[in-house]
Amino acid sequence: MVALPQHRLDALLARHAMIERELGSGLSTDAYVKLSREFSELGPVIETIKNYRATVIEIADLDALIADSSTDVEMRAMAEAEKSALEERRDRLEHQIRLALIPK
Repeated sequence: MVALPQHRLDALLARHAMIERELGSGLSTDAYVKLSREFSELGPVIETIKNYRATVIEIADLDALIADSSTDVEMRAMAEAEKSALEERRDRLEHQIRLALIPK
């Protein structure tokens, strides 16, 4: 499967943060309504992106733990089991992001 376009994810996160800042400033009613609608629409995909990235970091941490020769056998087995569940979660989140990136 092709990797997610990280630059697009970064752009969405930046746009969400910018809108959040603008909503805190003095805007006209029309601009406020428009930006709050966009902010609300971006919210679910932003949360999914954050969860996806946190999951990827957790998997990398588990990989490091598993690769460490000083890790005991039981800990390695638990890490491998957790990694499997996290990989399924990552794939599910990635699928949700891909769907969200499809133009409407």
